[in-house]
Amino acid sequence: MESDSISENIEKTRDKGQEYIETTAAYYKLRFFKSAMLFSTSLLNIILLGSIFLLCFAFISIGFSLIISEAIGVSYAGFLIMGACYLLIFICVYFFGKEPLKNAVLSKFSEIFSEEEKQNKD
Repeated sequence: MESDSISENIEKTRDKGQEYIETTAAYYKLRFFKSAMLFSTSLLNIILLGSIFLLCFAFISIGFSLIISEAIGVSYAGFLIMGACYLLIFICVYFFGKEPLKNAVLSKFSEIFSEEEKQNKD
């Protein structure tokens, strides 16, 4: 009789342990899915807004190039001047902007992750 009780307790413990493992696995799958969706939506948002910004930026650059070309009187000079300006900006960002850019990206993703952690604790 006592051995029946022990075997029942062992059976219950095994069932509870398996239930705990399945619940924990389901929780981590859901948490991974949520993180993946946050990342995907953020990435899609950045791509969409970046594309729109680049189109606007391209048309504004062409407009300024044409204005400069008309003012100088040489048809291609405005485009060369705008290209040189962008090259100068690229060089400045390449040499001086790596660290601030890295910090901005890290802080943004840390903010998303800490917000997710706060929601998980509540």
